[in-house]
Amino acid sequence: CLANFDVRIHAVWAAMSLNEGVVAEHSEDLTLFVQNLLKDMQSRFQNMSDAIITRIDDMGTRIDDLERSIEHLMVQAGVEEISRPDDDFAGFSDHG
Repeated sequence: CLANFDVRIHAVWAAMSLNEGVVAEHSEDLTLFVQNLLKDMQSRFQNMSDAIITRIDDMGTRIDDLERSIEHLMVQAGVEEISRPDDDFAGFSDHG
């Protein structure tokens, strides 16, 4: 994507230097190209951010499930209950 950007930039600038009469048109083309490129990059960044957040949420759910499973196994084994690290910070938890 960025390689195409570099090639197109050089092509636009080369055409602009050949004929000053078309500078405004090429300038508008360049502006539109850059705007479209930035929109595309923003869209890709947003998609990647959403995917990362989804994966983090999924991992949090898996960790919660694992903690519950471990607690269940400890109860079955008759092991004395051990306080969980987040018990000390229950008021600060954002997921209940």
